[in-house]
Amino acid sequence: MSCRSLLASAVTGGAVVFAVPAASQQADGQGTILTARISSSAEADDNYSLSDTSPGNAFLWNNTLSLGISSATPIASLSGQVSGVLRFADLPVTGTETDLDDGTVNLAYQRAIDDSSFAFNLFANDADVQFLDPLNFINDDGSFDDTSGTGRRTLVRGDFALELNGDGPIRFALTGRASDTSYYDTNGGTGLSDRETEELTATVGFDTTETAEIYVEANGYNDERGNGNDTQSASLRVGTKADVSPVTTIDANIGYQQVDTDYDDGSSKTRDGLVGALKLTRDLANGSAFASASSTNYAGGDKTDLMVGRELETPTGSFSGQVGASITSLSDASPIFQLAYATAGPTSQFNISLDQDVSLNDNFNDQLNLNLNASYRQLINPTSSFTLSALAGRRQDLESEYDDNSLSRLTLLASYDQDITRDWSVSTGLRHRTRVEDNGGDASSNSVFFTLTRSFSARR
Repeated sequence: MSCRSLLASAVTGGAVVFAVPAASQQADGQGTILTARISSSAEADDNYSLSDTSPGNAFLWNNTLSLGISSATPIASLSGQVSGVLRFADLPVTGTETDLDDGTVNLAYQRAIDDSSFAFNLFANDADVQFLDPLNFINDDGSFDDTSGTGRRTLVRGDFALELNGDGPIRFALTGRASDTSYYDTNGGTGLSDRETEELTATVGFDTTETAEIYVEANGYNDERGNGNDTQSASLRVGTKADVSPVTTIDANIGYQQVDTDYDDGSSKTRDGLVGALKLTRDLANGSAFASASSTNYAGGDKTDLMVGRELETPTGSFSGQVGASITSLSDASPIFQLAYATAGPTSQFNISLDQDVSLNDNFNDQLNLNLNASYRQLINPTSSFTLSALAGRRQDLESEYDDNSLSRLTLLASYDQDITRDWSVSTGLRHRTRVEDNGGDASSNSVFFTLTRSFSARR
């Protein structure tokens, strides 16, 4: 089924399976719950397309329909959701238009029997580039899609994990992931480059003693870009995991990796050599700490990552973080990190994650990717609340010849939510968006919105 078919099914009420929050499961964790949600939102925006100079005010009326299912048995669980938007828009210059947009499919399945398990996830989205917030769809490498220009973008992502005999003396694991980003009906714009990636990893482990094991890991990776710059990689590693003390574990591996790169001018290059990784983990009274070092090959040459990390529980939440540096053949050492903190009180919740990593852009140049996701929710009374949230992303070219070109996006949201009845709710608030580009113009927009929502649920 195409993404447009999924979108049409969502808007017309087609019975397609999709994900709902786990909180909607029955108290015993088993059974099936069907849900539906209808949301109508009116929004006025002074620069909906984030143009350098605003063409005028826009009025948007988005009507969203979502259908979901959540089902669980003692050995398996399934959750899914399908949604779509019927949009009426009164836009400057172009005038009024009506469109089916933002068709989304989200499906997750897990099954476990004894020490064997299988799980997969699928996500698909088809959206109008002019109305897409790229910060809602961060790529695996931490980058986001610039959305200037017109047209549509289709995004499909999937991953799976299979484990057999996980607690046995000989075990096997297979994981895979794939993604496809495609643009069509485009007219100008920047950053609208198709991309397709696939990765498969197989691991076989053998117990050698009660506290140590040996494993063999094979990995294959393919990355195809719309501009003709492609990468294929294959590696084979042999490693060991061992408890060096009751609270300390070491994981070390060494292997060989080959990376084949095809360039848009028809030329190609092969890079190969030894690769390896070392990680030392220590259990503490509260959580754990670790230090790691890894060396790999990539399309730009060699890459070395050095990291230290900490995980712990707080009286009201949790913290996990790792910080370090990434050193590549194309650029100097760059700071990298992954930080996440969550806390909840009787009437409030706060979550924040901040990630930064080095990847390659579409022209095989080192790029530093930063993204932020933060939210704070405060209950006013049992039926109303106030929420503040922020999404931010930054892409920065690291190689000196490109003069550190960067692109930054920021979305800020303040909303008030009120439950009218058990099924009806309203939300109103303000949204601010900013786009800052070193080699282009800056842009910002402000909008005010009002949303009315009706929710349905039924148990089977």
